[in-house]
Amino acid sequence: MKNTVIPDVPKGVLVLTAGIDVNERTTNYEIVGWGPQYESWGIEYGAINEDPRQPRLWEELNRLLYQRRFTCGDGEQMEIRKIAIDSGYLAEPVYKFTAKRTYRVIATKGRSYGLDRPFLYANARITRGMVRTLLLELNVDRGKRDVVYWFDKISAPGPGYCHLPLKDGHRSMVTAISTMKN
Repeated sequence: MKNTVIPDVPKGVLVLTAGIDVNERTTNYEIVGWGPQYESWGIEYGAINEDPRQPRLWEELNRLLYQRRFTCGDGEQMEIRKIAIDSGYLAEPVYKFTAKRTYRVIATKGRSYGLDRPFLYANARITRGMVRTLLLELNVDRGKRDVVYWFDKISAPGPGYCHLPLKDGHRSMVTAISTMKN
């Protein structure tokens, strides 16, 4: 019997990105694979139930996203190229995490600037305060219109199409990691 390994990354994915949303009790992350012309694949979604003020959360994010390698269909390995972390809630721990990993990890902050401003509203800038790191401001109004609503209208694989796990026949992992003590 032939031993087959199901790849983590479907055929067509050229680069992986991840987004992280830090909240008081749960930190959510999503890994997305990107192909030509903004075709995308949902690779993994997870929630970590841990206090973001404690190092355990950041150690887990480091293991799950920053240090991790994914297997492609051809047997090659791929890492997440860019990781964006929303710093709107509890910015200092986010800045501390990103400061040590500025090549691949950036802090973001979403703000409402209206539809007349671009999605990437401001050039990345250095934060002020005890921890200095890159921060990129995102215009959430424009992002919702140009990214979410536009991509949602595309219903066939190809440019701009989002392959959802299971629906489109590829494996994706959904994880819930609970490390909080009752």
